[in-house]
Amino acid sequence: MGMKKGQYLRYVPLIILISLIFFVINPSFFQNSLDSSTPNSFLASDAYAHLAYIDDVIENGNYNHESQFYVGFTGDEFSPREPPLMLFYVAFISNLFGIESHVAALFGLLLGIVLSISIIYVILNKFNWILAVLFLPVTLFLFTNPFVAGITWGFWKAYFMYFILVVGFLFFLTKLTKERAILLVLILSSLILASPALLMFFLLLFTFKLILEWSELKRNIITLLITGITSLIITSHYFLNYYVARTSGSSESKLLSTLGFAEGYHLYGANPYASNFGIFWYVALVGFMLALFYLIQNWKNRGSYKYKTFFLFTSFFIIFLLPLIGLTRINQFRLVWPLFIAFFIGLTGYFIIIFLTKKIVKLNKSIITLFAFAILILLMFNILEFSDNNMSITSPEYWDNLMYLHDDTPFDSNVLIIDPSLTQNSIVLSANRRMHYYDFSHFSQAQEEQVGLEEINSHYYCAIPEKSRDGLTIYTNEDEIEYCERRRDSGAEICSYDYILINKQYYDQEHYILLSNFINTQISEDFEMVNYGDQIILLKNINICEEEM
Repeated sequence: MGMKKGQYLRYVPLIILISLIFFVINPSFFQNSLDSSTPNSFLASDAYAHLAYIDDVIENGNYNHESQFYVGFTGDEFSPREPPLMLFYVAFISNLFGIESHVAALFGLLLGIVLSISIIYVILNKFNWILAVLFLPVTLFLFTNPFVAGITWGFWKAYFMYFILVVGFLFFLTKLTKERAILLVLILSSLILASPALLMFFLLLFTFKLILEWSELKRNIITLLITGITSLIITSHYFLNYYVARTSGSSESKLLSTLGFAEGYHLYGANPYASNFGIFWYVALVGFMLALFYLIQNWKNRGSYKYKTFFLFTSFFIIFLLPLIGLTRINQFRLVWPLFIAFFIGLTGYFIIIFLTKKIVKLNKSIITLFAFAILILLMFNILEFSDNNMSITSPEYWDNLMYLHDDTPFDSNVLIIDPSLTQNSIVLSANRRMHYYDFSHFSQAQEEQVGLEEINSHYYCAIPEKSRDGLTIYTNEDEIEYCERRRDSGAEICSYDYILINKQYYDQEHYILLSNFINTQISEDFEMVNYGDQIILLKNINICEEEM
């Protein structure tokens, strides 16, 4: 039986929010980057590094091997250790719609956010429409600082993990049957391919489910075992590569350190805290206390859909407080904190509306709910600081030159980057070009002292693979590994670079004069001008020397 007309209307607030995200937040917050030739909304090198991986997948059609120049040598047998699912997801969107990878990445992230919000809305709407509606506006905190750093700074893998985890909520809330075991296989396999680290949280979800439904689940123990084994078989190649890559080498790459809450390195000033929510945090705390009271009072009904929903959000609320006791690595999971905080703010709002309509004024609950929805939307748009994100670390001119190097230069070209901004957005080329960067402090000193370029350290960022990773993969080409070690921090003859890209927009007049003299005295004989723009100088070598790069 289909939904009645009134049931369709219950989804109008969700449609309004989705429309705001795509037609208001996207053009205002991300400079309409879904229709842009330049990645305006990416503000850190991590985002450009992901684009390099994605372009590599698009060009090769697979992710069977790590991009060669990320590992710093020309061998092609280095097994991938980046979670592949996000890369394939964005590459698929790019190919499907015929759009640039940076556009596909932002669209994929916004689509994931919209789907996550929609799934949670459907979950809440099943038992409480008022709570579901009030949940929606608060999710816009995802587009406030510091939470939006998950998009603009390139923490895309983390975001992608959360999207799959939200799908896992559906498993948590439904009874396990043999037919639904297929969904569980897909969820588990996707989590492993998105990041094995997230298995910790899914296993935590499963533990909660065991607590609430043990009598039901013990009858399906064989189904659960088959499901888990099937998922491991499907993902075994990647999972083994991930395990050995993250457990060899230094202590920082040990398995527990890596799985310690999702490869959770410090977010460099983008760590979310409770204070970021302002007064909404205290409203959420009230909702949290109400949820705890409900869980304690209704323990006998712990198998019900509503009880499991409350249990789910309350549990994750507690998990997100763990940094307060020293587990700082979980901060990366807080990037999606608004999805959980919104539940408790909505819960507080629900009780306020019920109190008002029963004790004070005889008004229709639906009308008051929609009025509160509108007020919350207006409050959130007052909080959103669009102007803070109307910027980019890549100008259109810089991006055009990077794309020239990407599209119109030979594969395996050696490119020297001279960029005082140190943004490293040129890392977007690293999947198919060898990128070298000068130590800029040494370079500036060399300009003043007229030191030869070959005496300036240039950094060739490459991850040197171990010769053996727990016996699973063995590398025998010693020369290539030694080459990577040698090129990581050393000088080189200027004639050994195929191209030189100079970002001159950050030079003051004095240093620009030095730069011009430097180009005329040390570079001009071997190079011809490809482009001389307002911001960028691109030079091509016409006198390649014998030194191998």
